[in-house]
Amino acid sequence: MKVIKLLMLVISIICTIVRVSAQKKIQVSIVITDIHLKYANNRGTDPRIKFFHKLDNLLLNNPDKEGFNCFHLVDFKQIDAMVDYPLVPIDWDLSNGTVIQLKMEAFEKNKRKGDCNFDGSGLFNKDKLHEFGEWVIDLKNIKPGVFSNKLNATTSAGSFSVEYKVKYTLPASDGITTDITSGKYCSNNKVKLTTSALLLPNKEDVLYKWEYQLEGSSEWSLLSTTASPELLMSLLDVVKQEPSVNQKINVRVMLMVGTELGTPVTKSFVFMPSAPSLKLADIIVENTCRDSNDGIVHISNIKGFTNNYLLQLKPTDKIVKSTDGSAQFMGVAKGNYCGNL
Repeated sequence: MKVIKLLMLVISIICTIVRVSAQKKIQVSIVITDIHLKYANNRGTDPRIKFFHKLDNLLLNNPDKEGFNCFHLVDFKQIDAMVDYPLVPIDWDLSNGTVIQLKMEAFEKNKRKGDCNFDGSGLFNKDKLHEFGEWVIDLKNIKPGVFSNKLNATTSAGSFSVEYKVKYTLPASDGITTDITSGKYCSNNKVKLTTSALLLPNKEDVLYKWEYQLEGSSEWSLLSTTASPELLMSLLDVVKQEPSVNQKINVRVMLMVGTELGTPVTKSFVFMPSAPSLKLADIIVENTCRDSNDGIVHISNIKGFTNNYLLQLKPTDKIVKSTDGSAQFMGVAKGNYCGNL
């Protein structure tokens, strides 16, 4: 038993770590849209550019059809027409901040084709214009879920410059909380659901997409889309009749910009059948005089959504069970007064 409890605790901790980690992880995509050379490229050479993530010096160039991991201008630019050149996406942890540092290495390759390494040796046919550049991308200045406007980066000597655009995915929102810790609600009460996106660098145009799932169902249905990280919902928002037993509801929320969605975060809670109710006019008292033992109390039109009712008449301990929405008490204990119930 102790081993099982320990195992369940470990699993719970792992699930918590995974959920928190998802709230921090995003993927950053960078696409090179144009290259500018500040020299005359008319000598049959091929400018080469390599891009790196400075944090770990990771090469961001995808291999071309010949297996070379660098940008060949002749492959992508024909008479001022530029084909988009996507870099390897960067997996970024928002706990590291919002600034991503990049660098590039550029040079003029003597050969039109060949490897991606600079070779400045020899007197003739050597590579030239070996330059480096660094720049930063601050995600706070970029709206999530969609590509940014075109941005620019230039090598230190200015012979090479690139235009690029950036897009990063939406993370998971923070966990969903309910206004009642136990997560148990009467069916005629409303539930206040709250989430947040504390680590999201830029919240421009960010919406919250809420969905629900009934217990036993595999389908999720739209509940609401809100600009606020809060939602007030009732049972009738998801079912059309009061439950006769406890109804478990699963709710999930995703950050949303346009058609882009973040990883969903899920919360469960329970709606319990609401308490029965009745009107005073539906209580009829007969023969309840003092010291009389044969009084009768008629109760009718009990409104509720359960199959059985348990009624208790005070100050006595007499209990009557009802299954048809009405009840009759007979033989009320001595000490009760006429007209007073």
